[in-house]
Amino acid sequence: MALTKVLIAVKTYPTLSGKYDELVCTAGFLEDGTWVRIYPIPFRKLEYDKQYSKYDWIEVDLERNTTNFRVESHKPKSIEQAFKIIEHLGTDDTWRLRKEIVLKNVYTNMTNLIAEAKDSKRYNSLAVFKPKEILDFRIEKVDRDWDKKKLDALKARAQQLNLFKNSENPFEVVQKLPFKFSYKFTSEDGIERTMMIEDWEIGQLYWNCLKRHEGNEMKDNFEYNDVRVTLLAYSLLKVWKKPLPLILKEKITDPIGASQTWKWHGYENSQVDIDGQKIESVSGGGHFGGGLFINTQDHARFGLLFLRNGKWNDQQLISREWVEAVQQPSAANKLYSTISLLPVHAYVSQMPVSSNKLSFSKPTRTARNRNTASRSG
Repeated sequence: MALTKVLIAVKTYPTLSGKYDELVCTAGFLEDGTWVRIYPIPFRKLEYDKQYSKYDWIEVDLERNTTNFRVESHKPKSIEQAFKIIEHLGTDDTWRLRKEIVLKNVYTNMTNLIAEAKDSKRYNSLAVFKPKEILDFRIEKVDRDWDKKKLDALKARAQQLNLFKNSENPFEVVQKLPFKFSYKFTSEDGIERTMMIEDWEIGQLYWNCLKRHEGNEMKDNFEYNDVRVTLLAYSLLKVWKKPLPLILKEKITDPIGASQTWKWHGYENSQVDIDGQKIESVSGGGHFGGGLFINTQDHARFGLLFLRNGKWNDQQLISREWVEAVQQPSAANKLYSTISLLPVHAYVSQMPVSSNKLSFSKPTRTARNRNTASRSG
């Protein structure tokens, strides 16, 4: 294959190697969108300027890896002079440059993909795959430490090399992940399958989370942020392909008799491309000009809807099960559920449940000092 330009898209979590101490499997795309696997790579032993990131274009002198029957498998002719980083593809314009390469050939049927993998003329083992539905994210415990015999052999080998090199900073292999991560999903064939996640990112995410929880895997840690609800709003936009304010108006605010004065804004940089149409992805919390702006009486109607377990007149606008679920306190902070602050303001809890007409009791000291317009979040 000789000198080849590759867009790096995959880096696996390191594994032990008797020859290189540890190895990483890398995969990416050629300029025509076809896959190539590059293995073996002692990635953490590479010079810093050769340690490429995902979505870097690199140049590398490749040859077929004849020890592997898979047609995409290649290896560098020389590890020492292997990689030259050319440029990095960023995320501007909703990942446009990345999509132009990565999304040229997307599979949606796992049965067809497996058939191609078994075809002796193709042996396809790498692909871009879009599941029909993600059913579960699984975390399973595995051995916490590398195989002792392999690790002892690597340490003995390293000590011998250090005697000759007089190294003050001997190489230490990466820590083993004590968990296995996988997705359960379906594709267009309707079959449920499980696929393990081997990406380096999932491993680093585990170590980052462990550090944030002070080394305690079982510790419940509460950290306030709007990332989850903003991501939820974006995910719903991707599913419905319609602005969420329009969905809210059709499904909730019009049926409960709210006014037409409320507004739901995103941030100034939250325009996204949905099937070629620019749509604002609204924020979950109210910050930096984003959020749901709504007057007090309209806001109170939401409280009345929840007091009725999602039912308004004879119409079940929100499922009773969902209303009950989001009112359960979380383990990390009893004042919060999985999606919002739990306490309900006094003026909402005092409203009569038997009527659609809203009446307000005498406000508490806290409520009296509030503006008549409120912002959700």
